[in-house]
Amino acid sequence: MKNWLKLKWVVTIEWRDSDGNELFNETYENIIVNTWLSSVANLLGWINVDSPFDYLANGSDSTVAGATQTALISENTINWFERTQVTPTRITTTVANDTLQLENTFTATGTITVNEIWILNAVTTGVLLSRLVLPVTKSFSSGDTMKITYKIILA
Repeated sequence: MKNWLKLKWVVTIEWRDSDGNELFNETYENIIVNTWLSSVANLLGWINVDSPFDYLANGSDSTVAGATQTALISENTINWFERTQVTPTRITTTVANDTLQLENTFTATGTITVNEIWILNAVTTGVLLSRLVLPVTKSFSSGDTMKITYKIILA
């Protein structure tokens, strides 16, 4: 009997202007980077267990995402778009609690551009779990919001 675990990484980005009008709402599948493999092996064997992956960050670099990337490229650290710790939740996609979800709404306090979204496990540096590069640069103005919903589906 073969039993294959399939992982699917999905990011939904919702952008609203300062009046609450939806300007953009799209969902992407993205890559996971190689560094997460050792984190999963550590967790399964309870060996040097890494900190939880509970930080969402965004940046302005448009370098193509690659599995060998291990660090942030150009993180946004101004106008309230900086790295944020979130509370991961489990939701049901196919079977009970088979999806990890991280979610946050960033509110701009000035002009800022976003090209990339990350999941990490620390407030500074840390282990990179996943990186999404948007197909088009998004430019936010003061009062605009960007809601990121990141789902890691195990099915």
